[in-house]
This record gives sequence, structure tokens and C-alpha cells, in this order.
Amino acid sequence: MLVDFERRAFKLPARLAALPVEKAPWAGWTVGQELEMLLVLRALGLERIHWTETFRGDPWLAAQWGRTALPEENTFYRALERFDSEEKVRALGEVNRPLLERLLASERYAVLDLDTTVETVHGRQEGSVIGYNPRYHGRPSYQPLLAIEAQSGALVAVELHSGRTASAEEKLTFYRRAKAQLPPGCPVRYVRGDKAFPSEDLLGELEREGVHYAFKFRATPPLRELAFQPRRWHALFSPDPYEEIQAASIGYQALGWSRTRRLVLIRTRMLPSPQLPLLPEWEWELQAIVTDLPWWEEDVWRFYNDRARCENVIKDLKVGLGIDAIAKADFWPNAADLWIKALAYNLLLALKARTPEPIRRLTAEPFRRLFLRIPGLLARHARGWSLHLPAWWPAAPSWQSLRSALASG
Repeated sequence: MLVDFERRAFKLPARLAALPVEKAPWAGWTVGQELEMLLVLRALGLERIHWTETFRGDPWLAAQWGRTALPEENTFYRALERFDSEEKVRALGEVNRPLLERLLASERYAVLDLDTTVETVHGRQEGSVIGYNPRYHGRPSYQPLLAIEAQSGALVAVELHSGRTASAEEKLTFYRRAKAQLPPGCPVRYVRGDKAFPSEDLLGELEREGVHYAFKFRATPPLRELAFQPRRWHALFSPDPYEEIQAASIGYQALGWSRTRRLVLIRTRMLPSPQLPLLPEWEWELQAIVTDLPWWEEDVWRFYNDRARCENVIKDLKVGLGIDAIAKADFWPNAADLWIKALAYNLLLALKARTPEPIRRLTAEPFRRLFLRIPGLLARHARGWSLHLPAWWPAAPSWQSLRSALASG
């Protein structure tokens, strides 16, 4: 089903074959076939290429390419090695466009969540350096940038970077590339991100474009000192009776900013205990959000906190697609592999969108287990192949309905 879906709905074989990578014309497999197979295998849960043997002898999967078996693992490694430049890797973004058009077809505008994550390497991969790594301190890593459309959960753009924190210029360039990926009828209206993103370059560009933003801002000592001066804090509702939440707004001009901008301040603390604290002004946990939104503080805070879905997408990419499983020693092949996993994620997202609501909510791994990687019996008769599925399979009615819809176009 997955192969039929990507071929009929998005014509991915032709798009992959048009990529600017070449191989010998007498080779047994074309570039398009190798990349299509790799994309499908990534979507089916092939986290590491050397696990190819898990799928290599699958007769039904091999029959989709008119073969009796899939290629050996070295074929897929060489397919990635052909992406030896930034230009070739960027071309994979063009393959993502039809997926985005389908995923964002019902959206009138886009809410872009910009984020980064850490991919620890356990070798000497090109471009990896020792940088921020909260889990494996002192280990080299990559830090890819990701742009996620918040309403659909679609991956708009990905970009592999070394383990050092990306510069303000690199983040601005990434935002521009992500914006260019969106369909024409779905312009960017809001942009959100963590405290690594609000530079003067990015904020200034968003303001010139009329795009609203909400970014977390570092609670530096000067800001904390200013925030805890007497001012009009007002209480917000908390579902926890032992938690106190207050909000306020200030104008603030950070170092490097060209002008004063609005900061929404949220401070929280637990209700005081009978024992007096030593430093009562530091009881509060402070959160600052820089924004141009004219909303009430609580609305800005809730809107920013809605980007938690972005973290869930990144978790699904790691657990379900294995984006932190580094395939090659060279940088650009690894960047291409990251894009292929992003395409596989969007392909699964588009397929889930055509299933009933309970199945649609599943993350990648349980969706594959329930809907794609199922036991079956492949039999050949005089008139062709037939696939016999288990009678006890709970998702059989949904699977058959979607299969019929795909067959009818």
C-alpha cells in the first residue's frame, strides 16, 4: 500500500529519478529505484541501512520493483554517497513540495515552528564537533535545524549542521528556505522558536514581512533584575491549587537589537511553606517571550506553549525514523539521509491523514505495526499474485477501505 500511495499520489519515482545524481547506465538498479526503495524502507522502520536483510527477502516488497529480492546494503550506502555536494542535497527539498501541498491543502496559512536537536555521533563523522550535548557531555554531534508546520505536523525543511550552534545568519537563511518550501496558497503568518532563534536579523525580517512571532528569550541576570522590580503583575489561572502564576509585559532592548521590543514575562512558584525562604525574590521561576503580538500575556504564553507538538514531532523522528542514527562518515551523504527520513515522515503523515481518526493520531512506530508491517501470505496463481491477510487483524476494514480508495485513484 505504501508503495502504491507514494507512486499514485505523489509520483515520487519520477521526482527522485530527476535528482542531479548519476550512476553508470548499465547498472542493475537506477538512481530513482534505489532512492525510492530507501525512502520506503525508512518509512517502514529501517533505522539503519545494515538492517536491510530484514526486508531484502520480502517477496511482496521486492515484487513492487519487479524483482525477487531487494539490493544489498552496500547499494544503499553508495546511493547516499552520490550526494556529495550541498546543491544535490538541496534538490531533495523539491521532492518534498508535493507532500507539503497535500498536507497543507486545508490550511489558509502556516504556523512555522523552528527548532534544533542534537544527534550524537560515536565515530569521526565529517563535520561533527563537540558542542552543546545535554545527554552525552563532551561527545561530538550534529545539530540539524528543523522547520515544522504546527497545524499539520508536516516537516517543511531540514538542514544538517555541525555540533556547534548555528549562527544568526545561518538561522535566517534556513527560515527563508523553509518559507520558500511552502505552497503558494499557504503563506507564513506566525513563527515560533526557542531561545536560540531571536536574533536581530530574524526578528527584523519577520517585522518587515508582517509575520507575527513568539520566541522564548533568555532570562539573563539583567533581565531578571529588571523583571523582579516592583511592577503590575497580575495573576493567571493555574489548575494546580499549590502553584501561583503571574504575568506582566515590559519593553526591552537586548544587546544587538536595533529597538525596544515587547517581552511577556511569566513567573511561577509553588505556594510558600511555613519555613521562610532565604532569598524570596528567587523563589519565582521566570520565563520570557519576545513577541510582536498585541494579545494579552496569557494568550501569548498559551500560544507559545502550543509549540510542544514540535517536540513530539522531533521525538517521533528519533524514535520512529531514526534521524539520530548516522549512516555515513561524510557530511553531505548524512545530510541527504536526513532529508530522506524527513520525506519518509511526511509520506507516513499523508497516509495517516486518509485513515480513521484513532489511527491518524498514532506515531510512526505503532502506525507501522498496526497498518503496514503485518503478517500475510503471498500466493501465486495462474492469473497473478494474491495477498492473504490475517482474519484477526483489527485494522483490516480500514486497510481495505484505503486500499480500494487508492486503487480507484
